[in-house]
Amino acid sequence: MNTLLRKELRLLLPAWIAALAAATVPFWLGRDFQGLAVPCFGLAALFLGLTPFGQEMSWGTFGLLLSQPEKRQRFWRLKAGLLALALLSAWALFALCWWIGSRHQDRWFFLNFGTFADVAGEAGLLTLLAFSGGLWSTLLLRDVTTAFFATVLAPLTIFGALILCLGGSEGGSGVIISLVLGVYAVAGFFAARRLFLGAEDVAWTGGQISLATGRGRPFRWLAFGFQERRGPWSALIFKELQLQEITVILVPLLAVLHLAALAARHFDPEGPARARVLDFAVFLWMVAPFVVGCVAVAEERRYNTLEGFLCLPVRKRSQFALKFAVVMALGTVLGGVVPWVLENIAGGNCLWTGPEPLLTLMAVAAGIAAVSFFASTMSRGMLQGFTVALLFPILLGMAIAFLLEKFSYGAEAGRYGSG
Repeated sequence: MNTLLRKELRLLLPAWIAALAAATVPFWLGRDFQGLAVPCFGLAALFLGLTPFGQEMSWGTFGLLLSQPEKRQRFWRLKAGLLALALLSAWALFALCWWIGSRHQDRWFFLNFGTFADVAGEAGLLTLLAFSGGLWSTLLLRDVTTAFFATVLAPLTIFGALILCLGGSEGGSGVIISLVLGVYAVAGFFAARRLFLGAEDVAWTGGQISLATGRGRPFRWLAFGFQERRGPWSALIFKELQLQEITVILVPLLAVLHLAALAARHFDPEGPARARVLDFAVFLWMVAPFVVGCVAVAEERRYNTLEGFLCLPVRKRSQFALKFAVVMALGTVLGGVVPWVLENIAGGNCLWTGPEPLLTLMAVAAGIAAVSFFASTMSRGMLQGFTVALLFPILLGMAIAFLLEKFSYGAEAGRYGSG
């Protein structure tokens, strides 16, 4: 096998496995969480779309790629072609799993979120957007964190603008939105090709989009109003809050999306199917503990500050406990408490009012934060942490679902045999 081909396959393999695992989500998600199947697959496709050039940026090998004595068209065809095949295979597996499950609703407990064609079309559009957005954003911005948000925000902005422009038109609004987003994806692909063929071994001349000058300021109030002369523990806590730069951007975005879902559900309820989908808006906040945990250790490695952190005159157990406590506190509050408060203030659905939903959301957010923190300790960058954190709970959930199904069938067989 060609050396370049093997290198690209190794680059895509972890994210591709995670995407294939996410494609099987419809088989093992419970009745109350079937609405997460398409978003979970879209998130996995997004990470896969960011991988070909995002990993090169994170590892600092993009300049070496540009300096190879080969035509850049060959590199582009190989990277884009393998990414397209990986995303296409993941989408095909997701469509197959949904089709099989829809024909056995008594076994897999599917909710009526639309026909098979609707779900496959939505997943296919998300795959196309992840393919295009992951390419042009990483090549333009040269930073995985910023590219992640650009890939998410660009189609969301287009979608929101189209919703406002189309207003209450019913018939062809979905077709128009799909066509416009498809045109955006095609334009993004050709823009990415032009960016790569004309790329230089320097960052974007407009400067890297970053919040380095104001890093951690939105969380300054959490640090108990530290003064210039800080104690060792308060300085460590403040440093952990500063490391959550990406969360500073994420929290307002999730708040806006959740409030928009609450407003749509309150002012324009269009049937039980749409209302049921909007009831799952609280799960948007599960991205917050996912991100908080993934950046905790992986970003320290990427910034080359982990070695210095471990050399501080503080015991490693104490450093670990402090970092873990900050991750769990932020993840639980942002993923469990904040969406529950918004739902109750806005008079949300009865599913999310009362103490029991609060405890459930906090438990799920704490579990996601813990798994993401574990994935961050195994990764060298945030993108790798995302892949591991997404793959681990999916495989664990598949194993638990398989064991539960096996034991339940064994119990039923024993009951019939004894009868």
